[in-house]
Amino acid sequence: MSNSAIKQLLKSIDKQLDQATSSEDVLNAVSLAVSFGAPVRFNYFKPILIGCVLLLIAIGLLTYGFQYEPSDATDAAVLVGMLLFIAGIVPMVVAGLAKKRLRKVSDKAFQIDSLLDNKLSKQAAPSARELAQQYTEFNQGNHKREIWDWYRGEYEGSEHSFHYFYYRFHYVDRRRETYTTTNSKGETVTKTRIVYDHYDRYGLIMPYEFAKNLHIVSRGMRGDYEKKYKTDSLVFNKDLTVYCDDDLDAAKFFKPSIIVAFEDFGKEFKRINLEIPDNGNLCLSFDNSDLLNGTREKDLTEPQAFYDELAGHTDLVKLNTALEFIHQVMKHTDSNF
Repeated sequence: MSNSAIKQLLKSIDKQLDQATSSEDVLNAVSLAVSFGAPVRFNYFKPILIGCVLLLIAIGLLTYGFQYEPSDATDAAVLVGMLLFIAGIVPMVVAGLAKKRLRKVSDKAFQIDSLLDNKLSKQAAPSARELAQQYTEFNQGNHKREIWDWYRGEYEGSEHSFHYFYYRFHYVDRRRETYTTTNSKGETVTKTRIVYDHYDRYGLIMPYEFAKNLHIVSRGMRGDYEKKYKTDSLVFNKDLTVYCDDDLDAAKFFKPSIIVAFEDFGKEFKRINLEIPDNGNLCLSFDNSDLLNGTREKDLTEPQAFYDELAGHTDLVKLNTALEFIHQVMKHTDSNF
């Protein structure tokens, strides 16, 4: 099959994926590759071979042009050599872009299917300003705050089941910094400039009714909490700080099993914060960006194998770890209050 036929195939698959609302829709899209009747691989062997020849000629002309004293001949050699060099690179760039396109469509099919396998659906996100009124986490960023991802999911545990929202929070800090440079006179001068630092935080929000007014932080702001509480664990206290409104409520919450759960969770997740305000929800946040990343083994270059992989279930291991941690917290605190 021609490269143009493969491009059209990828376009058709991509269009169907944009409309997919079920795993069956994803499989129907990938089945177009299964029934394609030829390997789904771009073939740029001849253009690349011609490009290599052009590059060799270009190198020869450029070597000649720069090796001898400037003349009309050497100038012409350099000009033609540069043009041939560019022409020789073009087929390789085109082949690279085509390969990237194939990988991108494969990734898209896998990502959509893995979200559907794990009962995740993209939702309209609340504003960062709205969330900042409820959770300290979203008060970060003195220049800009945005919710970039917002998915709703369902978790079914042995003792507790709940819906949750997965989010990606992007914020920007604006700061002024001083630096030194050299001016046109060779003098060292001091100047100032505005710098924008971009950050991303990820997390989960879900209903939680077994405690309130607690904020466990490894970073970030204290929030509107009156007191600071210390647990009996040196390991926990080294990495996490607890703020609360009532010491007794905090003491009831931090059973030994809860402390161990936090310590274990902290080994896999970076810079965790957990806040339980008085709105009946819990917000868990961290730096880990890979919760929605599954492991793809095949792609569209092996249509049937890729189809079979998508027909199975994709586990989002990191997401499940975070949800199981929340389930543990619920399990060990559901009789506190």
